[in-house]
Amino acid sequence: MKHQFTALDIAASTLELAHILDSSRLVNIYDSELNKRTFVFKFSNNKRLLIDYGSRMHMTQWMEQNTQKIPTSFC
Repeated sequence: MKHQFTALDIAASTLELAHILDSSRLVNIYDSELNKRTFVFKFSNNKRLLIDYGSRMHMTQWMEQNTQKIPTSFC
């Protein structure tokens, strides 16, 4: 089982996501309370992209109640 993304993984994911997120606009960025390495990007077409730094990147049905009410200093 893979534990980290490689440049090839990122290239393949980027090509796939380009078709899904075509003509979308980034609306908001959320960070997880449980894992400081996980971010969720919300787009204008109500799609959400989850990125866990270095290990995974995929579309998700992220539940907004899992995010902090007050953004961290990063966001």
